Formats: sequence, C-alpha cells, structure tokens
Amino acid sequence: MSDIGKYAILLALAGSVWGIIASLIGARRNRADFVRSAEGAMFATALAVTVACVALMYSLITTDFSNEYVYDYTSKSLPVMYRIGAFWAGQGGSLLLWTMITAVLAVVIVVQNRRHSWGIAPYAVTAFGVLISIFAGLVAFVSSPFNKTVTMIGNDGQGLNPLLQDPLQIVHPLALYAGYILYTVPFVLVISALADGPKPGPWVKVAQRWSLWSWIALTVGVVLGARWAYAELGWGGYWGWDPVENASLLPWLTGTALLHSGLTHWRTGRIRKLGLSLALVTFILSLFGTFLTRSGVISSVHAFGASNLGPIMGSAILVVIIIAAALAVWRWPSLRAPKSDARGHGWVGQRAVTTLLVAITAAVLWGTMFPLVLRVLKGEQIAVTPGFFRLVVTPMGVAFLAVFALSPFLPGQRIDKLKREAVLRAAIAIVVFFGSWGISHWHNPGIALVVTLGVLSLLSVGRKAVLRVGGAWRETPGGGARLLATLRASGAYVAHLGLVLLLAAVALNNSFQTQDRVTLKVGAHASAGSFNVHLANLDTQQLPDRQRFIATLHLFDKNLNPTATIVTEQDVFTSSSEPHAQVGILTGYLRDVYVVLESADLSTQTATVTVFSNPTVVWIWFGGFLLAVGGLLYGLPRRRGAPTLPLDNIAHAEELVEV
Repeated sequence: MSDIGKYAILLALAGSVWGIIASLIGARRNRADFVRSAEGAMFATALAVTVACVALMYSLITTDFSNEYVYDYTSKSLPVMYRIGAFWAGQGGSLLLWTMITAVLAVVIVVQNRRHSWGIAPYAVTAFGVLISIFAGLVAFVSSPFNKTVTMIGNDGQGLNPLLQDPLQIVHPLALYAGYILYTVPFVLVISALADGPKPGPWVKVAQRWSLWSWIALTVGVVLGARWAYAELGWGGYWGWDPVENASLLPWLTGTALLHSGLTHWRTGRIRKLGLSLALVTFILSLFGTFLTRSGVISSVHAFGASNLGPIMGSAILVVIIIAAALAVWRWPSLRAPKSDARGHGWVGQRAVTTLLVAITAAVLWGTMFPLVLRVLKGEQIAVTPGFFRLVVTPMGVAFLAVFALSPFLPGQRIDKLKREAVLRAAIAIVVFFGSWGISHWHNPGIALVVTLGVLSLLSVGRKAVLRVGGAWRETPGGGARLLATLRASGAYVAHLGLVLLLAAVALNNSFQTQDRVTLKVGAHASAGSFNVHLANLDTQQLPDRQRFIATLHLFDKNLNPTATIVTEQDVFTSSSEPHAQVGILTGYLRDVYVVLESADLSTQTATVTVFSNPTVVWIWFGGFLLAVGGLLYGLPRRRGAPTLPLDNIAHAEELVEV
C-alpha cells in the first residue's frame, strides 16, 4: 500500500502542475480547450490524492508496520478510533490530508462554476494548482507518510502520543484543518478576480459564503482545542497563549473581521479594499499557522517537533505572499470608491469592530513572532509570557464589550427616544457596577466594569434581536419560509450573545481562579481554597500499555459538610517516562472543581494533588457553542420564492455589527 500511496501522490503533483500550465495558457490565449484540460487535471489530481489517502488509512487500520509512519504512530493495542486519528497525528499524514481537502475543494468549485457561471476566470484553477503543488510536493519529497520502516524494535509500533488519545483530538484537528483549508476558496476567488480585473459578480457572494463556513469550522476547532487543553494537559486552564494556539486564533480574528466588513460596499456593491485584503490575509495566516506547527521553529506541546520542513515551507508561503501582494498592489487603484459608499446603517460600529479585531491580530502576531525574530537577528533566546498577551489583549477585549454596550448611541444607529434609553442604561449600569463591586468586597472594580459592560451588551443584542427577528417573522409569508427567515435573522445575534458570554466568562475566570497543592495520606484531610479535601483511597491498575494510579477524594465545605466525590488519575506509559494526568473535573454552573494527581506513592499511601477552583468555565464553552450555532443559523439558505429582505443578502454585513 505504501508504493500505491507514493505513486498516487506523484501523479497528483503532476496533475496539479499541468493544471497550472494549462489554465495559464487558456487564460492568456483565450483557449477553452486548455481551460477544460486544466479543470480535468483538477479532477485527476483529486482522485490521485484520494487514492493516496485510502492507502495510508488502510495501512494505519491494519497496522502495517512496514510503513514507517504507521510504526511511529500506532501500535497493536491502540483502538481503531485512534489509529484513524493517527492519520493526522504526524507531519506527513496531516500534509496529505491538507492536500486532499484542497484538491476536493478545487473540484467542487470547478463543478459549481460550470453549473452557475460565477464569472470565475481560469486563474482560479491556476491558484488551486499552485497550492496543491506546494503541499503535494512536500508530501512527495520532504515529509512522506509512505516511507518504508528501516529499523523496527520488536513486533509492535511505538504507539500514539498519550496526549492525543482523546476523542476531542479526533474532532479538534479536523475542525481546525477545515477552517484553515476552507479559507482557500475565498482566497482563490479573490486572487482570480485580481488577476482578471476585480469587478462585482456572483463570485463575491460565493466567497463570502465560504468565508462563513470556514469561520464556523475554525470556531469549532478553536473551542474544542481549548476544551482539550483544559481536560488533558492538567494545567488548570484552557488557553496558555502558546504559539500554536495563537496561530489558530489569528485567522479566526481576521476571518471575523472579514465577515463584518464584507467584500463589497453594501450600498453600491463596489469591490471593497478592506474585504479583499482581509480575505488574502486570513488565508495567509492559515498557512502561517500550519507553518508554525510543522516547521520546528517553535517549541510547543501542540507542534510536531523538529523538522526539515521549515525553510522549504516558509519559502513557499513567502512566494504566495509575494504573488498576492503584487496582484493587490497592481489592482489597488481600480478598487477606489467614494467614502460615502461605506457609510451605511451601523457603519461606526462595523468600523470599530473591524479595527479592534485587526489590532488584536497585530498584537498576538507580534507577541508570537518576537522571540523568533530576536533569535534570528541577535541569537538571543527569550520567551513572551502569557502576562504580555493578557496585558495587551485584555483592554481591547474590554473595548470590544464597550462597543456592544454603547452601540445604540453610536453615529449611524436608528433609535427612538434616545434620552429615555440613555437614562435607563445609566441606571442599570450603576446598579450592576456597584452590585458586582460589592460582591467582590470592593476589591476589583475592573471586574465590576466588565460585568457591567457584559450586561449592557446583552441588552443591546437582545433589543436588536427582538426588532430584527420580529421583522423577519412579520414580513415573510408562509410557514416554512417564515421560519427559515426568522432563524437566519437570529443567527448574528445568537453569535453575538455567545461572544459576550465568552468574553465575560474569560474575564471572571482569569480574575477569580484559585489553586492549591496539597500532599496527604489516605484518610487524611487538608484545606484547599474553599474546600476541605479528604483522600479516601489510592489504588493502581496495570493496563497493557500503562500503569494507572487512581486517587479518590471527597470534598467538604468549610463546615465539613460533604459536597462531592472526585476521581483523578495518572497514567505512566511503558513507551514514555512522562506521566499523563487524567484530570478529575466536577462541573457546575458557577465554577468547576478541577483536581490533578501530581504524584502517588503506594508504599506510603501518599498522594500530591492540585485543586483548582475555576469559576464560570462552563460559560466559556457555552459561549463558544453559541458562536458556532449563530454562524450556522446565519448561513441557512433562503427558500426559493421568498421575498428578498436586507438580511438575506450575505454581502450585507449590517446585521453582524448593528447590535
């Protein structure tokens, strides 16, 4: 199977190269036969890459240890689910997956363009061919998952990293890859438009629709990744500002800005400079994210480790950046539009949101890359701590909430009885601020401010949602069409509600999290924060690939009333000396109790545990869930025959920012 996969990826590389050549000839000489040949090359490329993927998957499931990749990432005792997950656990497999999804996307766009005539020039096939060639070349010649095993120790494979043996690690990388790779479509369409001469057309709506689905997938991937880190890494948190975490956040931020800005001005339909720029930057940041993960230039629990991929992949990304920048500069004068085009309803809020998102992106990118830049230029080794990101990003996050809270009073908004609205909100703000401050015993006015802005933001979202959703219900005739229009109208506000909940929960969690490490014998008690911890039992279990230590703890409140029982575990794998924590988590609406077994000594019946009190964590996950659901609702198709409302035009970003 390895030989089949190796030859298939070479055929895919040849097909993508021919697609580039034929599409360029077809575009420059207006040759329809070459255009068709280039499109056929995309079909052949997708088929060849799919064959390579099937070959690798078969080898993984059947544990064919003659394949080096299979030997490195699977073992006989590994469940089938994790053998499948091993496909994207290593460099070669993940790059092959990226190649396949990109090739399939090329086929989808070619087929849909033939059916609907979006006005996409042959340059779209050229752009797809270049991207597929880059990844197919990396798979074929730099990081192949089809190499034969040279040295095998014993008759079993080395197995999968224990950190990756989690159901979330099956779904989380797939969602991230989908988010990254789906941004290929708007990127390719924009590149094609710039090469052919940017003009409005059906391709604009297509690009924005794919931007929305990319954003939904990336949102799911980021939230699931945070949840995996929370449950598996044992650090008590969900986001450590790790370089690879940041790399997934960067395209999400610019992708969110892209959704809010749109590719055209919503009054005149002119092509928008900001929208085109954000479409290009978002995909380039997606490439940057996969480069950070695979290049070996940074050290991270999420990265693939040392690699010779860095210079080659970095050079390829640089070529993509140069081509995109050159096309944008070439066409920049033709994108000029009167300033009044951008001044629609809610334009101030839209501009403020976009500016904040771009500013946060710049801050996170600078903090992530500064250690690498300094190492290259001066040979100095430094680390940017999470404190830097909190210091820089937190004020902008608060400003984000402030835009939502004050949106009814921004220029360009329509609001009746403005004075009464101002008095009402001022009264609510005073009550919530001093109430929150008092609950914290007058110690944390900053958190009181965040809570106040959060409450006012929810009022803004709720008020606009009632008006817009009610309008959709009243103005749309028919049962099915009415329900669909109402759900679509609610999508932006469900997403905004999720974002407000997420930001407020993160602020509260960062401010009030506590942790205590205690060592105690079986039967003993110890104080940990607001709890009294009793170690009820300490046991061990021998499994085929690991020894598991199990600690059972009872939690009591300060009055020694029993509150809960938590079981926390630690696995020591035979293939690795590093212990792996199986965290005990007791989830509640207001806080999680999070217990990590740090060490266990059966001879003395003693265990060391760290007990975290994590307030409002559940609201972070719920907020992330609402973000994705809001995107799904907003992306619902409009029923044929239904009247066109302003909210039905995906090129109108108005409802995304008019909160």
